[in-house]
Amino acid sequence: MKNYHVDYIFFDLDNTIVDSLPFIIECYKYSFSKMKKEFTTDEVDSMLGPPEDIIFGRIFKSKEKVNSAISYFREYYKKNYKKGISIYPQMKETLYKLSEFYNLSLVTGATRRHLESVLDLCDISNVFGSSTVTSDDVKFYKPNPECLYKAIDMAHADISNSIYIGDSVLDLYLSKSIGIEFIGASWGYKGVNSIEKSDCIHVYEVYTLKDVIDNLYK
Repeated sequence: MKNYHVDYIFFDLDNTIVDSLPFIIECYKYSFSKMKKEFTTDEVDSMLGPPEDIIFGRIFKSKEKVNSAISYFREYYKKNYKKGISIYPQMKETLYKLSEFYNLSLVTGATRRHLESVLDLCDISNVFGSSTVTSDDVKFYKPNPECLYKAIDMAHADISNSIYIGDSVLDLYLSKSIGIEFIGASWGYKGVNSIEKSDCIHVYEVYTLKDVIDNLYK
């Protein structure tokens, strides 16, 4: 057990709470295809982290093309997200159990539109407090820690009594940069930015998450 008391848990969203990364990659590949660009799954995966406009802005130099790419992305997303995104098995029950003892918040590099769609789809909106932070709320994206600092401030929490749970090396890097305890969500899709081989605490089964947190930090 660590000499560290936890009151606040900050979660990443995609590939941590919901199984969504393969679908998000599909959305990008569809958009790129419409724009006459072809990328492999791993190539698209390696682009992920920044919001849509930044990713497309790195590929297309004109604002008109960026806007068209975003429109195609959202077209595919809107049509298919209800079958493309699902909450991990036992995650909903785990979140409700955790919420009885800890304050839960979300920190995601995705847009608020995406966050709200996912929370509604998975019926978990009432598990989290109001301190949810998305790419729409910050100037800099992961691994810049602005998003996590903002969420901690909004929750009236402190680094010394908080942990962050995420699935990617970007989540790990931003955690290390501010000195917050980190737990790796290693139960989902293993993409190119996976923490699979990283030196951190790993949890491989969702249903064990509360026990791991209780045993480490209480």
